[in-house]
Amino acid sequence: MKMWRVTAAAALLACGGSATAQAAQAARPCVTASEAEALFLAMAPDLITQAGAICATALPANALLRRPASAFVAKYRAESNGAWTNAKGALAKIAGADLQPLLESEYARPMLSGMLAPLLAANLDPADCEPVNRILTYMEPLPARNTAGLLVTILQLSQQNGKAQKAVGTPRTDLSICPAIKP
Repeated sequence: MKMWRVTAAAALLACGGSATAQAAQAARPCVTASEAEALFLAMAPDLITQAGAICATALPANALLRRPASAFVAKYRAESNGAWTNAKGALAKIAGADLQPLLESEYARPMLSGMLAPLLAANLDPADCEPVNRILTYMEPLPARNTAGLLVTILQLSQQNGKAQKAVGTPRTDLSICPAIKP
């Protein structure tokens, strides 16, 4: 497997990517890097837990993804609440303005996390569990916000290099992140 594909898979898992039609991607407004980072931070604890369940048979018991009660997951839980406000902005852009009233409900976050995390983590191929776990293990010492920024930047690069990604079979993401502003 190509390293770029594994790295993109880790970023897609973390930011909630999945395969889609390119036309639907173009019709949706992009989310800012800051909104994408907030979305990752809001969803990370549940995504990591779901990924651990998917990878349960593919990884040893002491693997980072197999430790849902670890300090690794706890640091994302700590950032998760504060990120929800900006994550709602990203979700409204992705799903449309009609979703905005639902997002203001106190039930929105647990409902969306409960539904989306298993669906998004299902994109993780068990064959990719070991390299994804390694990538996340290397990122473990980083603060949660730095990890979010790094993964969003990987997705931006992946989207900007879309033609190259098709050649190596990297999946496309539903999350359209606005291009990075060039200096």
